[in-house]
Amino acid sequence: MISRPAAPIAELFSGQPFTRIDVEVGNRTHSVELPQRYYDFGFIMAHFPAPSWKVRRLLPSRHLQPVMVVPGLALVSIAAFEYRDMEDLEPYNEVAVMVPVRHDPAINVPLLPLLFTEAYKDLGFYIHCLPVTTQQACDVGVGLWNFPKTVETITFMESPTTRECQWSRDGNVILTLEVRKGSPRTRAISYVAYPRKDDAIVRTLDQTRGQYFQTLFPGGARLRLGAHPLADELRKIGMIPLAFGRTYVPHAQSLLHGPWERLAA
Repeated sequence: MISRPAAPIAELFSGQPFTRIDVEVGNRTHSVELPQRYYDFGFIMAHFPAPSWKVRRLLPSRHLQPVMVVPGLALVSIAAFEYRDMEDLEPYNEVAVMVPVRHDPAINVPLLPLLFTEAYKDLGFYIHCLPVTTQQACDVGVGLWNFPKTVETITFMESPTTRECQWSRDGNVILTLEVRKGSPRTRAISYVAYPRKDDAIVRTLDQTRGQYFQTLFPGGARLRLGAHPLADELRKIGMIPLAFGRTYVPHAQSLLHGPWERLAA
């Protein structure tokens, strides 16, 4: 979903030049290499239909258009990541509330970009919320990409058939995402994010290789919103409870690149 084949991660690690930079946020400075190497992480993701006019209100630019399932119905993607081993960053967890988008499509055709991702090079995600569990991950994400990161409580639970993540703030649950597992196979996939930084939309590339189970079949995931005010804001988007596809990845590696290309905002 919103993915396309990439080169094997071993080739990326061996042939990729790295640059060390300092990221300053407030009175804190973090030294990191770009692209950042993620040696082991796992994640779950599910996609929930919502009225397109409500989803458009989440986007920061008319140049970003939500991908439609059918006319009038877009998607909101909820993902939860457990980052276990990185080159410079301490282990952390993360939740992403995202909108699958295209940048300045000539025709915003429904459904086809979701089925034939390789044919739509402008396909990616706009990230609406991106809480993490460490100040370091928050600072680097905000300082480099202007990702909407905050420091929150994010925990994972697992059963033989499902993996579940809960995002809380000040002891109050914002959301819980549960995804049914599947049988993964090794795949190399790239994802594109479209954060807004300064006066531009910035295309950002994340190249991954891992054990992927992906399907666009409905069901297999459940989203529960809590009683927190932020949960009420998400509830106003009008997400339909029946998931349109899900992803389960127990282990993966990736290269997260710095801001790559500035586009019209």
